[in-house]
Amino acid sequence: MTPDPSKVTLQCPACQQHLNVPADRRKLQVTCPKCRTSWLWSPEATVSERFEVRPSAKRNSIIVGIGCALFTLASIAIIISGENILAGVVGVAFFGLIGFWAVPKMWRRDVSMVLTRQGIEQKYAQGSTLIPWPDVEKIGIYRVARTKMVGIRLRSYDRYLGDMSPSVAEFASKGLSIMKLLARGASMVHVQGGVGLWMAAQGRSLKSFGKVGTLAESMMWSRDSFGFDLGLAWSDLDRSPETFVALLEHYRKEWEV
Repeated sequence: MTPDPSKVTLQCPACQQHLNVPADRRKLQVTCPKCRTSWLWSPEATVSERFEVRPSAKRNSIIVGIGCALFTLASIAIIISGENILAGVVGVAFFGLIGFWAVPKMWRRDVSMVLTRQGIEQKYAQGSTLIPWPDVEKIGIYRVARTKMVGIRLRSYDRYLGDMSPSVAEFASKGLSIMKLLARGASMVHVQGGVGLWMAAQGRSLKSFGKVGTLAESMMWSRDSFGFDLGLAWSDLDRSPETFVALLEHYRKEWEV
């Protein structure tokens, strides 16, 4: 079949579905008919000018919720058995907090970030913050307790922290406080079984995190511990960590100035 010169074939960045769009448009808002992903396309760019990352928020929330419930029940069993009451109390407090505080926020977070000409716009219920492409020094993968994270290393923290809205800064500070509590609690407990192994892994990873006081210090601690300043968890992604790194690198090469 002879190609239609008035059309250009695009590939959806989320599901790789092929679709045809008018070739004479300078800019066009495209929506994939298969997965409903939307992005802004222009013929000059090799990537879409605005791409929304949409993780499976509902599925991820259910997975985390079930995991928290199982760990909470296991922690209650430890308390009842008298094996290590402190470990059980720490487990109930932490996993209960994650279940009641983090899971509802994850459920409502349909868009975790937006890739644009300017950079990576991280989206939260409290607002958004921007990681400018020129400030990104390195993108890669690291592990925390066997979990793969997409890491971002910055050339400077100034714009990222300086442009952060007060509401997002407050939200990040609360998360920092929870991580410090986890670090202290995990380092105090010793118990056998799945809960004990999980806490031991977190304790080794976060042993020195209790001294962190600010967001900038937490980023420096992350760089010293893992080689990256910021981490994107599996619940933030719409594809595998390796594929997501390739996507970010494609955007960075396209828009970095």
